[in-house]
Amino acid sequence: VYFMAVNNIHEKRQVKNYAIALILTCIIVSLTGIAQIPSGGRVSAPFEGEVGEPNTFGGYLVLMLSMTGGLFLTSDSRKLKIALTLIAFLIIIPLLFTLSRSSWIAILPMYIAMTIFSERKKLLIAGIILTLSFGPFMLPSAVKERVLVTTQQQLQKGQLRLGKFKLDTSASARISSWKEALGDWAEHPILGYGVTGYKFLDAQYFKVLIDTGAVGFIAFAMLLGALLRQGIHSFYHVNDNFSKGLSLGFIAGTIAMMTHALASNTFIIVRIMEPYWFFAAMISVIPTLVAEEKYKTEEVAILKVKDLVHEQGDSRALPNISA
Repeated sequence: VYFMAVNNIHEKRQVKNYAIALILTCIIVSLTGIAQIPSGGRVSAPFEGEVGEPNTFGGYLVLMLSMTGGLFLTSDSRKLKIALTLIAFLIIIPLLFTLSRSSWIAILPMYIAMTIFSERKKLLIAGIILTLSFGPFMLPSAVKERVLVTTQQQLQKGQLRLGKFKLDTSASARISSWKEALGDWAEHPILGYGVTGYKFLDAQYFKVLIDTGAVGFIAFAMLLGALLRQGIHSFYHVNDNFSKGLSLGFIAGTIAMMTHALASNTFIIVRIMEPYWFFAAMISVIPTLVAEEKYKTEEVAILKVKDLVHEQGDSRALPNISA
């Protein structure tokens, strides 16, 4: 997906069209998720069969929330801001009802990243204060129960303790699998067990470590670092609001996905990675497209001035114009 997109994006207009397509897709998927809420179960993405993957859906929604947030924070258009705000609310509703705790947690570092890089820090700080003040009273009962069950689940077999707190069976099972994976990794520390060589593990970092060993884990860490550097490079090397907003959204989205990956195989899940790598491709080509547009504009301006000088019959200024 990444290489196909990188090699077929030649104009900034294409990037805008693709961004619109990604957002429209997210609107449709979010409406589909909202339609599932009355059923009482956890909201999941469409076309997943009888057993859905709410955690996967939550990761996707957080990624798209970061894109809309980045565009909102850099836009000067009031109409666009209103539209992006409505889209953000449309995303948040099904995100809450996925009951995906790793997705909820991923929102916090995403928000912090936006606060660090955005010029509208006061707005973001005010937003988090209002959310923390009134959010607990406005959250749906299903969300509150999901949060409370993490440490207040009735006593059951397999629960682990974290200090004074008793973790629920789901969180306990995940932590136990991490411990087991670390123990087994010690038997093949350099190259790991190979992809599919170890049993299923729903935690990206531990899966990379156990499958590909220290070598693969270092390569994966370098890849994540390169993605962040590219996002930051694009953010600081473009001037138009759209490109800057898309870059900001990518930085925050990457950090969110890195957080989500603590409790999910985020970076090998198709439903998240297809839009993510398309997003990454757009961010990678934006600085080049902006530079090319600037060069073409300057080139046209120089040619017009040259034509004007020729018409006036004075070519002495030409060397300076070329410079």
